[in-house]
Amino acid sequence: MGEFKATEIIQYAKKGQVFSDEEIYWKSWMSPLEFQESGSVTAVDLSSTNTVYCAAACSTKVPLFDLLSGSRIREIGKFNYNALCLNIRGDGKMIAVGDESNRFRVFSMSTMSEQRHFKGHKGSVRACKFTAEGYHLASFSDDFTVKYWDLATGSELRSFNGHQDSVRCGLCRSSNLIVSGSYDHTVRMWDDRQSSYTMLLEHGYPVESIAMDDTGKLLVVAGGTVLTVWDVEGGRKVAQLSRHHKTVTDVRFCSNNTRFMSGSLDHHIKVYNVHTMDVAADMKFKGPILSFSVLMDDSFLAVGMASGLLSVRQRKVPRNRSLESEKTSLRDDYGRTIVQKVENTYVVKSNRRPFLPKHDRLLKAFQYRKLVGLVTMPPDGDNHPEIAVSIFRELIRRDVLEKALSDLEEKSLLDLLLFLERYGFYCSRIGLLNCPKAFFLSKLAKERFGKLHATLAKEVDDLREAAAVSGFLQSIFVASDDSAALDSTNGLSAAYQVVPTDN
Repeated sequence: MGEFKATEIIQYAKKGQVFSDEEIYWKSWMSPLEFQESGSVTAVDLSSTNTVYCAAACSTKVPLFDLLSGSRIREIGKFNYNALCLNIRGDGKMIAVGDESNRFRVFSMSTMSEQRHFKGHKGSVRACKFTAEGYHLASFSDDFTVKYWDLATGSELRSFNGHQDSVRCGLCRSSNLIVSGSYDHTVRMWDDRQSSYTMLLEHGYPVESIAMDDTGKLLVVAGGTVLTVWDVEGGRKVAQLSRHHKTVTDVRFCSNNTRFMSGSLDHHIKVYNVHTMDVAADMKFKGPILSFSVLMDDSFLAVGMASGLLSVRQRKVPRNRSLESEKTSLRDDYGRTIVQKVENTYVVKSNRRPFLPKHDRLLKAFQYRKLVGLVTMPPDGDNHPEIAVSIFRELIRRDVLEKALSDLEEKSLLDLLLFLERYGFYCSRIGLLNCPKAFFLSKLAKERFGKLHATLAKEVDDLREAAAVSGFLQSIFVASDDSAALDSTNGLSAAYQVVPTDN
């Protein structure tokens, strides 16, 4: 006797957007770590040395988190004023924090003790950055100035003046390259060997954030809803992008300088391709984004929001295991070690009966009424409607649909009507649902029959309207073809018209 052939389940195309490899990459995060703080998270910075640390400026607190353990370690220093900015040194040993008290301080990351205290500004310090080598700092303030400091002595080495409004952001590669962005709509580059700025870039909007790649050739300026990308060496504008609906508050480079990201008050972080300047991916968060930080290898992303929520995402790491390790760690479904194959070993295969799902077992046993109830009953009918459609097609092929639908229990009939109403599966024999016990049906069953009838009537009306529109368009196409043919004939006549001439 031949084996029972399992029902072939129809595979429908999945609805929804088809994601590119880039979008899939930026969606491959683990479940986020979320920390609710008492105040808005105005600044965030990440450091990855021995472990991955995240520091955040939240009102008068600067908490420090260990992201590998997912725990809050301690708070950095004590502040009487709101902390506005922070920056962790490249080696992860020190952190600079600026606040509304016109000063900024440097703390040890290991002991949390204050190492240096810098005074000299007459306005709130909006940004403070270590140089690449870590021995100097630059500070950017509401007093329109940029100052350059020596970390060892705590003394001011240089003050740069030239901005006409609050300096809100900046970066410091060395004493020869300090970049500042201001609410006067400009970005200026400074060199301590010159008395004035070396380059001025007009952004056109109050500048909120700037970022430069590691080569120092590409500069991204964020302000308003606009991002401006500049070629620093040539001093020319490469691109101007406007992909956000609200103010862009932060911008960073990532993916080893092949991508850059922008965060905005519209709850979105967008990722851009450096080469094409197209949006490669879009991530949505729970609140307006004030600041964010991302590691260059994209392994961690920390986002600070106006609601006080700090959200940290860690990338899923694929398991790259060698063949030998796979061989030595094979386990069965119960966790028992599988015996390894050796030479001259013969494996006797057992003839196991093929597994049949429940709907095929009912089909094999000719229990058609139970089968209809099974495939349309929630949650199976909701989660896998393709199975129900395939079963109905098989019943039609066997010419047993009338038998399967006759004398259904009311619960099965209600499930079937709900399924047809929800998924619009209208077979050619839908009339078989006219139950002979209709007079004894409940009010709910009659209502569902009425809804199904109304849905079918609406579809018939739509088909009639579509047919009428199709006929109208067809007449237009035919008329246009006739006129085109007539114009073509007139053109030929004109081309070959005989014009009499005087001899």
